[in-house]
Amino acid sequence: MAEVVLLVDDLKLLSAIPRCRICHEEEFESVETLEAPCACSGTVKFAHRDCIQRWCNEKGNTTCEICLQQYEPGYTAPPPKKSKINDEAMSIREEEEASNARIEIMVEGVAMESDYSECSSAADRSGSCCRSLAIAFTLVLLVRHLFPVLTNGTEDYPFTLLTVIILKASGIIIPMYIIIKILGAIQSCIQHYKDADYDTSMSEEDDEDEIHHNVNPRHL
Repeated sequence: MAEVVLLVDDLKLLSAIPRCRICHEEEFESVETLEAPCACSGTVKFAHRDCIQRWCNEKGNTTCEICLQQYEPGYTAPPPKKSKINDEAMSIREEEEASNARIEIMVEGVAMESDYSECSSAADRSGSCCRSLAIAFTLVLLVRHLFPVLTNGTEDYPFTLLTVIILKASGIIIPMYIIIKILGAIQSCIQHYKDADYDTSMSEEDDEDEIHHNVNPRHL
């Protein structure tokens, strides 16, 4: 019976000695002073300040998992690293997207300019070909109508040879000149329309690029 009473007394003595709930060192075994950092009670009430601070650094906050109260006084926690990594990843992704968008706009602009140059060259060649055909046709008509006059004379006409030549040449050259001017005006209108369309497309691309840069001001 005495042994049982002695064992109970020893247990009471051990439970009365404060113990760090993290490193489990008792008060008389440690040179550091235990403190109660939160609202917990019983065997988890006390802990070394350095132990609590190391635990806060590891988990990233100063909240007790048992009582859900903040560790006090003066405990700190490092800033979350995951958020910083995510911000850096988002910044890199946004930079890549902005760079890709600028490259696409540049490629589209170069392709459009190349297409525009090819269309302009084709239009110029077409206009030159039409004018050349009109001039050749005019020369053929002049030769066809003036050759009989030069060979047979002006017996069939009540005018001099020079007057007949001028009249026949005017009847051919003036209509062909009018046709050539009409073709040139049509070509100029088409070219003007293409220039306006090209300028509008380039202006829209510049506006899109400016809007994209304004959305991502950090990359400018």
